[in-house]
Amino acid sequence: MGAHTVFVNKKGEIDSFVNTVGSLVISQLCEKYNIPLFVIAEKDKEKNVSFLTTGEISTEQEVDLVDKKTKLILTNLQSQGHKIRILNFGYDLIPAHANTKYINEL
Repeated sequence: MGAHTVFVNKKGEIDSFVNTVGSLVISQLCEKYNIPLFVIAEKDKEKNVSFLTTGEISTEQEVDLVDKKTKLILTNLQSQGHKIRILNFGYDLIPAHANTKYINEL
């Protein structure tokens, strides 16, 4: 499976990754049934796992900001007569497990 971002520890080992929604359940099934999960991404998509905790705002604050902005944009578009609705958000943060294998171009 591909990844939009790969979070690695100090040793360069995969800690978690971001991918399209639905990927988390696939990863959980791989873990449950002892199936290897291959995560393939370019090296430049790597970030140190500390990136997840060193932001100036928390994950909860970021989600709240995105929700508010999304609702504002949606309301504005609907008030202009656009028949639009939000179906879903597109990404999962997936923790790596013992069966997760990370592959990059190096």
